[in-house]
Amino acid sequence: MRVLFTKDFEKDFKKLPIHIKRKIKEINESFELVSNFDDYNNNNLEKLSTNDNSLLYRYKIGNYRLGLSLENDEEGEIISFEVIKTRGEIYKFFPPSDKKRKK
Repeated sequence: MRVLFTKDFEKDFKKLPIHIKRKIKEINESFELVSNFDDYNNNNLEKLSTNDNSLLYRYKIGNYRLGLSLENDEEGEIISFEVIKTRGEIYKFFPPSDKKRKK
């Protein structure tokens, strides 16, 4: 499975404490090891909704929440790390509103 990082995620990632950065790197590596998203099993991962062409998920990491999207293309599944925020902020940004999706 391919893993991508959005600019918003990269911006948020720079501001995180080192222990959260390490955990995200572990999550990234675990996604890269599975060939199919259905094979990934973790209690911290929860499906939120479906938008136009992707499935949206939230991953709990302590007091932080990682917003993920899953898409399929001809080469297979793509998991995108969309945004990471504290649990009080994440739902202001993720899932993205219809206005943000159209941009």
